[in-house]
Amino acid sequence: MQIQTPQSQLTPLLHVNYDQIYNQLVARLTPREMIFAKWRAGFGGIIQWDLPQDLTWQQLSKADSYDYQACMALLENVSSEAKRTLGSNKAMIDAVYSVPSLDYVYYSRTPQGEYRIMLAGWGYRFPTSPALNPLSYSTRKLQPVDIYFRADGEPVASLPVELVRNTSHVGLSADASGKLNLGSQEVGATFEFFIPSYGRNFSITIEQGRQQYLVDLTVEKTIPEGIPAVDIPAEPEPINLTIDNIRVKFVNQYGTPVENATARFIQNGTEVASTGLLNDGVAMIESTSLQPGTVEVRLSSPTAQYPVFNMVNDPSELDYEVYFHEVEKSRKWPIFVAIAIAAVATIAAAAIIYNF
Repeated sequence: MQIQTPQSQLTPLLHVNYDQIYNQLVARLTPREMIFAKWRAGFGGIIQWDLPQDLTWQQLSKADSYDYQACMALLENVSSEAKRTLGSNKAMIDAVYSVPSLDYVYYSRTPQGEYRIMLAGWGYRFPTSPALNPLSYSTRKLQPVDIYFRADGEPVASLPVELVRNTSHVGLSADASGKLNLGSQEVGATFEFFIPSYGRNFSITIEQGRQQYLVDLTVEKTIPEGIPAVDIPAEPEPINLTIDNIRVKFVNQYGTPVENATARFIQNGTEVASTGLLNDGVAMIESTSLQPGTVEVRLSSPTAQYPVFNMVNDPSELDYEVYFHEVEKSRKWPIFVAIAIAAVATIAAAAIIYNF
């Protein structure tokens, strides 16, 4: 597959020979890390990028939620591996991984079901707009999704589940606790599933701020023909239920949600929950994960550090906010104060934020 663009419509970010850059990338990166399409200077003022002919390629901007999140995870993973190999010239590396828009990012799936990513237009931008750098590839609002399977009040361990796609089924499996992790998915996306062992279909639609979805697979009991009937209490129809979540929102002193961080919750010296923050700085954890009383909270980020602080878990509260105030590195941490008001609890803490 060939991607062609008039040279007049693009501005180069690198003032060196692109063919030489491509050859260096091929020599230094592994086949998995080599996501750069072959660059060619075409005739008539055309720039061309060649994608491997053995696969069918699609623009990532047109992918559905499932393919999109899988490709974004792959892109982040392989680019992180490659950057460790390419050296310390950050400006050069950022330029190589930049593209004019998400329309220049292509993906495919191998016959074995593995995803492949290729960048066309790498090292270029549109003349009137900035380049799209790796940190801004993800233009969709994503949040983590977990599906829990229960039958007769108990988890259904290692349950085979099929994700129904347009023309095929993708085989998935719940873990030993009956949880199926779907990764991070787009808010508003709908997924169709089939459970072979139960012969049942079900669907979920991703809701803003909701991470856990419960599927009740309890089978209604029936009386075999020829056996005298007895009174059997009616069982409710299987329905989807939401597991109660504790919502903790982390905000800095500018009123901006904390991004790109992981929250860990510790009680009695044991980590009871750990989760990445959503796009709005929110950590969602199951209410059953925490016991009433003091909870030690540790927030970590590759671009900032925060103090260890204690919050008080009130069983009647499910909504908290945590505020951090930036202070000089030489100053001591201010005292953490947690105040719960009505249904919303506001937690104040101090943090030192610095760039690596």
